[in-house]
Amino acid sequence: APPPAPPRPTPRRETEAPETRALWVVRTTMASPDSVRELVRRAKENGFTDLIVQVRGRGDAYYESSIEPRAEALTQQPAGFDPLALTIEEAHREGIKVHAWINIYLVADLESLPVSRDHPIYRHPEWVMVPRGIATELYDVRPDSASYLDRIIEFSRLNHNELEGLFVSPAHPAVKNNLFDIWMDIATRYEVDGLHFDYVRYPNPQYDYSRVSIERFRQEMDKKLTPRERRALLAQLQRDPLLYIRKFLAAYGEFQRAQVTELVARIYRGVKSGKPNTIISAAVFANEEDAARSRYQDWKE
Repeated sequence: APPPAPPRPTPRRETEAPETRALWVVRTTMASPDSVRELVRRAKENGFTDLIVQVRGRGDAYYESSIEPRAEALTQQPAGFDPLALTIEEAHREGIKVHAWINIYLVADLESLPVSRDHPIYRHPEWVMVPRGIATELYDVRPDSASYLDRIIEFSRLNHNELEGLFVSPAHPAVKNNLFDIWMDIATRYEVDGLHFDYVRYPNPQYDYSRVSIERFRQEMDKKLTPRERRALLAQLQRDPLLYIRKFLAAYGEFQRAQVTELVARIYRGVKSGKPNTIISAAVFANEEDAARSRYQDWKE
């Protein structure tokens, strides 16, 4: 007897969204025009509908940017080569959507530091997160001194558990403005179908204890204290810059979570105001409690 006929597929209802098959594309795959074209060809052959392409890996640009330095992997390529623009052109021709994948606070690897002196860690060492272990030591050190960034790098290399590299501080107002400008620059100049957050968090509970973060937290707490309470703390503050954090540790955790949430909300509103159909997505720590407690990434909020 002939074999039974295979079951007929259930027709998709008109109200159902089409299936999405998205592929993360690391930045090294976009280092030449040939590799970009090969990427799109293989994605098409394998049925992918969306490409999430890493255009900011470590405080650098795999696209044309006036804000951050061109990625070092592109130094041998013609000046006119724009990896993101070419990816969009090739992918859209094949009906594939493109999302710009942007690493947020992580800006440098510890073992291979950036070469370009235009990199944010060199131009703005005051932006770099400070680990708790050297917070008191660096509190009165000028960030533009030769020892400041070197000390952070040295300490971080010796204490690299759960630390992917150097991060910039979510509490620094200039960092917030810089990241917002990067997102809006990409959203307005490129026909991306989406933008993707990554590393939108603190690395671990030992961060951030930079002077800006410490002082902004103290200013917020002072608004909640009585004059008498403020005077009592002020007498001890010169001996212990971390006094407010030690005394109000839970509040400091809330303060840090708020820095991340505020940036995400500001960027989301900024992109959606100009391109309401753009998809905003994020890679987050799947365990929501660990994400909020240890990475200050309250993604449910």
